[in-house]
Amino acid sequence: MDLNETLDETGIIKVEDKYFISITSPIDEKILKVFVKKGDYVKKGELLATLDSYYIKKDIRSLKNKLEKLTLEYKKNLKDLNLKLLNLNYQINFTKINLENKEKDFKYYTWLLSKYSYLYENKKIIPEEKYKNVKVTVDKLKNEMDSLKKKIEKLEKEKEY
Repeated sequence: MDLNETLDETGIIKVEDKYFISITSPIDEKILKVFVKKGDYVKKGELLATLDSYYIKKDIRSLKNKLEKLTLEYKKNLKDLNLKLLNLNYQINFTKINLENKEKDFKYYTWLLSKYSYLYENKKIIPEEKYKNVKVTVDKLKNEMDSLKKKIEKLEKEKEY
């Protein structure tokens, strides 16, 4: 076989009858140029031939484009996650402040209810409607606080994911 021919496949090139040199490549490309001839001595690492790299370069470009697309998608997803986390933190903090305010109101109206209860039930000094309004307010605040606590719990769990 003449080494100056173009080979379309990998395989074995017979150099002399008693020696065989296996030339293989991880890619299946055409040989463009051979730099040695029959009988030449070669050193380790010496360039023997060049392969056509058109398809390899095309694959590399395609993989680079896919990598770029995935990188952009990753950055977008990361940005979206950061925004969601920021929003969750905002909601948690806002809800905690709201809960603190409700707790202060609850404390005040509970105190007021204890006073009104005494004044209404024992002394009949205040009108029943006023007493009942405060009682309703205390119940309403209790329900609102419970609801806010559940909301904070839910937001905290969502934040974990």
